Amino acid sequence: MKSKNYFIIILLLSIAGMIFSGYLSYYNVFEAGCEDALISCGTKPVEIFGLPNCVYGFAMFVVVGILSVIGLDEARAKKMIKTILILSIIGVLFAGSLSYYEMYVIGSGFSSIPACVYGFFLYILILIFSIFGHKAKHVNI
Repeated sequence: MKSKNYFIIILLLSIAGMIFSGYLSYYNVFEAGCEDALISCGTKPVEIFGLPNCVYGFAMFVVVGILSVIGLDEARAKKMIKTILILSIIGVLFAGSLSYYEMYVIGSGFSSIPACVYGFFLYILILIFSIFGHKAKHVNI
């Protein structure tokens, strides 16, 4: 598969992440919690530097989306896929640690899957496609 196809898949995954985390960010910032949201944030949203963690997830998905659009230019593809690969590793670690924290430290367990778990799976998919994209043939014109 051409590297362009991987960037398109990563772009679609990042858009899904932006919609998901943007929705939760809206509820946590403007509605003071996500108890009324369709997806649970756990018993209490985890805050980092005074902002809900989904705001940081939203920002990371936006950056990945922008980089994937830039990567559609074959001349920049190799640099962009490396950057997306690094960001996806950071995203997996970030969302994975928050998922663990919400499920086992706070204690929500598996009774209701916290929203961070969904973000974690999106970042795993982005990581997988960025690895394949990194190994794909890049054509410099």
